[in-house]
Amino acid sequence: MSVSDYFRVETRSGSPLQASGWTITPLTRVVTVRFPFWNGGLIWNRPIELQVQAADEPVQRLYVPDITRQIQWTLLGGSLLFSFLFWLVFRQRRGNHG
Repeated sequence: MSVSDYFRVETRSGSPLQASGWTITPLTRVVTVRFPFWNGGLIWNRPIELQVQAADEPVQRLYVPDITRQIQWTLLGGSLLFSFLFWLVFRQRRGNHG
């Protein structure tokens, strides 16, 4: 078995929507992780862009910001910073009394 059997990153396009002469196609990034020792895995979908096209016009790509991912990174950074500061205060207090 190769790495691609356990880990895969793909870009998939959704069904195109048509409205008022516009064609809008969503694109997502799909990360799939399978475990060899467990019958299952993880699938993570996230939006990346919309392809918008008017009749007889070139395709325009509109980036879709992933707000949830930005919030997750902010929470992770904040918790690491809080843990580091807590460790510094605890270390300093322990040094003064010991």
